[in-house]
Order: sequence, then C-alpha cells, then structure tokens
Amino acid sequence: MKLKKFRTAPGECFRLDRRRFLRLSSAATAVGILAGSSFGSLAHADALGKEKRDKMTPDEILARLKRGNKNFSKGLMTARNYRNEQKITAKGQFPAAVVLSCIDSRAPAEVIMDLGIGDIFNARVAGNIANEDILGSLEFACKVAGV
Repeated sequence: MKLKKFRTAPGECFRLDRRRFLRLSSAATAVGILAGSSFGSLAHADALGKEKRDKMTPDEILARLKRGNKNFSKGLMTARNYRNEQKITAKGQFPAAVVLSCIDSRAPAEVIMDLGIGDIFNARVAGNIANEDILGSLEFACKVAGV
C-alpha cells in the first residue's frame, strides 16, 4: 500500500473526512492490539513447581527471598502474569517457604519479596505472634505441603 502525503496550504487546517478517519482509526486499533499482545507476553509466569522446589536448598530459598526484597527496594520488580500463575498453581501448590508476617496491609510478603502466586505460604497475624492457630497453619505448610 502506497502512503499518500497530505498537503495543506500554510495556515490551513488538515481536514479529515470520514473515510480517512476510519482508515486511521482502524490502523491505530490494529497497532494497539498487536502491541498489547506483544507487551502482554513480556509478563511471564514462573510458578514454582514441585520438582523445582525440591531441588532448592534452604540457602537458595533464603537467597531468593533476599534477592526479591532487594529488587523491591530498588523498584526492579519481576513482570508477572498473575492470571497465568493462578491457572498454573490451580492444580497444586508447592511453596518454597512459609513466612510469619504482620497483618499490616502495607507489607504483603509476596510483594516486598518480589514473589509470585504459590511461591510461599504467608501466615499473617497482628504483631507476628505465633499462637496455636498460627502454629497449626505453619505445621500444615511444613508437613502437608512439604515446605
């Protein structure tokens, strides 16, 4: 398709008729759809599976949590596709760690450690106090889920 140059006299406005408007808006829509699907693929889901989790040592898990927190501190968060992570983890969860954290809504452990869905169990309670209920949750995470 050959592009036409639209010329106007100095001081004259470019007039956009209906046909040109429809062509331009259709092209802009197509570009937006293509760009959106391309950029959407930049976000990825790297859900932690059983095999991957079982190969990790405790030191590697702790290093991953620390690295994630460092990334969060610097504003270098991992691009994530949370919907895809949720679909992947729907059949089972294989978190690498359990975290006892405060219920403070400003400090979600998954976010401040740059983690995805299913990467950790997060037991949240006011004051980080491990009562019998919280201990039961921690035991569940360790025994049943294999953390």
